[in-house]
Amino acid sequence: GSEMCIRDRLCTMDGININTQGQALRADGSVIEGLYVTGNDSGGYYSMTYPNLSTGNACGRTVTFGRMIAKNLAK
Repeated sequence: GSEMCIRDRLCTMDGININTQGQALRADGSVIEGLYVTGNDSGGYYSMTYPNLSTGNACGRTVTFGRMIAKNLAK
């Protein structure tokens, strides 16, 4: 299959809904095949606040979820 990586400079604070594999979900809860989301754009993790005083919190979460997604894709 073909893979595509999109590097954006936009951050959504309430996030794109994802499942436990990091796949983006439509409003009806169905999976958008081939689209994975990590970092601040995923899952509404920072929907109410952003941890300004917790440097590295978002970076650690982004790397952890990115690694999980990559491992699942490599299977």
